[in-house]
Amino acid sequence: NKDIELVAEIPGEVEIIGHGITINGNVVVRGIKFIDGRTQGEAAVLINGGSPIFENCEFTSDNNLCLNIINTGTNPRFKSCSIFGSKENLGGITFEKASGMIEDCHIYNHGNTNIVIMDGANPTIKTSHIYGSIKNGIWISGDCQPEIDSCHIYRNDFPNVCIKDKANPKVVNCQIYDGKENGVYILDNGLGTFHGCDIHSNEGSNVSLSSNSHSEFHYC
Repeated sequence: NKDIELVAEIPGEVEIIGHGITINGNVVVRGIKFIDGRTQGEAAVLINGGSPIFENCEFTSDNNLCLNIINTGTNPRFKSCSIFGSKENLGGITFEKASGMIEDCHIYNHGNTNIVIMDGANPTIKTSHIYGSIKNGIWISGDCQPEIDSCHIYRNDFPNVCIKDKANPKVVNCQIYDGKENGVYILDNGLGTFHGCDIHSNEGSNVSLSSNSHSEFHYC
């Protein structure tokens, strides 16, 4: 149960090729590349407790979800990380009941949604680029209240941001553009407050709201 610090002298020069890694604790990891080459599994890295810190790390998986972050009280921080390239209809990051911080990261080119936030999860995502998914950029569902601040969300095949089932994110100063469908899609009692966002140049509607959704847009 001791805290651990794992640091690469040169970022990206140290690779951990795992078969499913579980982290529960306050580990600090800097400059490490996590690679999951399994043909089948739940996630390349499962974080199910604690407040681990990842800086200048990379996460990728050929066949599995890159990061699965679960449980109330779990609160990881990712700074200047890249999470990319999962295939086989799986995605980048899932938050379920957990919180956490993603800052100055690139989350991109996944075989499913880049970031899923669900079931009461409340992460903060700041100054990050979220792009290139064959589904959504960010999908938020189920009594969540995440904060998305000063992010670029673009070039995803499904709506760049999808909100449903009483999810109530706060989206501030974001650029949401070049989506292959809608820029923002809110449905099935989705909520949300958008402030100071630039939502433009999406192939579908820039903003699409179903009749039973209740969102606010200020200075957008």
